[in-house]
Amino acid sequence: MPSQAPEPCPTCAVQPTLRRQCKVCGEGEWVIEHGVHYLQGALEVFACPCPSFHSALGRRKAAISQRRAARVKAGQRADWNRPVTTPEIAQKAAEGLARGLPTSRALREAGYPPSTARAGKLNRMIRAELTNLGKKYIKLGRDLKPEDQKNLVRGRLLENVILGTDKGVLSAKQLGADKRVAMWQPDSQLGLVVLQPPPVRHIRHEVPILPPNHPEEE
Repeated sequence: MPSQAPEPCPTCAVQPTLRRQCKVCGEGEWVIEHGVHYLQGALEVFACPCPSFHSALGRRKAAISQRRAARVKAGQRADWNRPVTTPEIAQKAAEGLARGLPTSRALREAGYPPSTARAGKLNRMIRAELTNLGKKYIKLGRDLKPEDQKNLVRGRLLENVILGTDKGVLSAKQLGADKRVAMWQPDSQLGLVVLQPPPVRHIRHEVPILPPNHPEEE
C-alpha cells in the first residue's frame, strides 16, 4: 500500500497525484502540479525515503547490503556494526591508562579493534571511567594520614630489602618526598646566613701622586 498522500497545496488547492510506488520500501512517490505561483508552474515531487542508487548514500547502503549478504553466506554474523565500547572494555582501558600505558596500547589490550586503537581517541565512556578512578584516588589520599604514609614507605622499602628487589622504589621515594611528611629532608639545616655584611673602611687621607721615576732622555 502506498504511503499517505501529502497535504494539498494551500494556495492553488491542487491535490497530489500518485506517480509510482517504490519496490523497495513500498512507499509512494507523489506529485503536485502547481500553478505559476510555485517556480513558474514546476512540479513538486514527494519521493520515497529510499535514497537514489546514484547518490553517495544509495551506493553506501547498497555496499552494506552486499557485505551483509556475503557474511550471511559465509556463516558469520550479519550485524557486524555491534557497539565497540562496553562498560567492561572502557574500564579496562581506563585502568591501563592509569598504569601509564600509551593510549593505543591501552585500547588494544582492553579489546578495542585495531583501527580504534591506532586512532588513539578516548570516547565519553572511557573518560567517565577515568573520572571514577580519579575520585577513588582522591578518596585514598584524603583518608591517608601522615603517620600511615611514613609507615607505608618504610614498610615497602623494608620489604624490598628483605626480598632483595627494587620494585616500587621510585613510587615509595615520591610518596616519602611529600611536603607533609618530608622524610628525605634533614631535621636541622646547618648553614651560614649573612644578615648584614661588614662595613668596608674607606681611605680618608689624600694619596700623593709621585712623579715618574724614569731617566731623562738626552
